[in-house]
Amino acid sequence: MIFAGVMIGVTGALNAIDGLLALYRTRYFADRFVIGNLREWAFVFLGLGILQIVAGLSILSRQGWARWFGLAMVSINAFLQLYAISSYPFYAVLIIAYDIAVFYALSVKWQKKATA
Repeated sequence: MIFAGVMIGVTGALNAIDGLLALYRTRYFADRFVIGNLREWAFVFLGLGILQIVAGLSILSRQGWARWFGLAMVSINAFLQLYAISSYPFYAVLIIAYDIAVFYALSVKWQKKATA
């Protein structure tokens, strides 16, 4: 769980940084998105990054709902990275690989609490 919490936090931080870079340094990215433009995706990735950081902190604090929230966040992020893959392919594939690793870490060894 520590691995998943840290990794989803790192992925969220990378997405938030991407969103900020896309807002303030538009030359850094190619504006070749499947849907929308660079400014719209900047806000999407900034918001998603903030939600992923919240999910990572919630997982690290052992909240019961955090696993489901984390699974939803990495699934949404992997899906959205597919839309942005034409703009920066290597980086998007790297983030998708992060998402797969976090999804696996959150879903493996899923145990119910022992009842006394």
